[in-house]
Amino acid sequence: MNRNKIKLYMLLSVMLFVFGGMSIDAKAAVTKNAHDVKELKKIISEKRKSGGKVSTNLENKKQYGWSRETGRLTRIIWNRKEIKGKVDVSSFKGLKKLYINGNKITGIKLGKLEMLEDLEVINNRLKRINLTKVKNLKFFICDKNNIRRLN
Repeated sequence: MNRNKIKLYMLLSVMLFVFGGMSIDAKAAVTKNAHDVKELKKIISEKRKSGGKVSTNLENKKQYGWSRETGRLTRIIWNRKEIKGKVDVSSFKGLKKLYINGNKITGIKLGKLEMLEDLEVINNRLKRINLTKVKNLKFFICDKNNIRRLN
């Protein structure tokens, strides 16, 4: 091969690498489910008004996970975010993982979350928790609460 062909191959290889990577990044953006976005923003606003330190940035991967296929909210991680009172996550039908440890939560409404597999509510102020409609739960920890009733 002559030098011009080698330069051309190298140039094309670099361009493919650079622009190919860019197209992958463009596809990485997830179209979020409008219902989940609306409900999450409502909860975030409510919890922030009462002093909670939850992120308003729905792209924050340390606190939120979204399904690439469905756009549904699949993960919430709100550990040590100064959340108080009750939390209702029952409308997030795609939720698989929920971690809300080290807060001052007094109640949690799960409803019929068929996809929920992992639930951690360690070190809160829960007195009861109803898991009767959460059929797929594989991992559950509720240490350091005031649980008197577990359904």
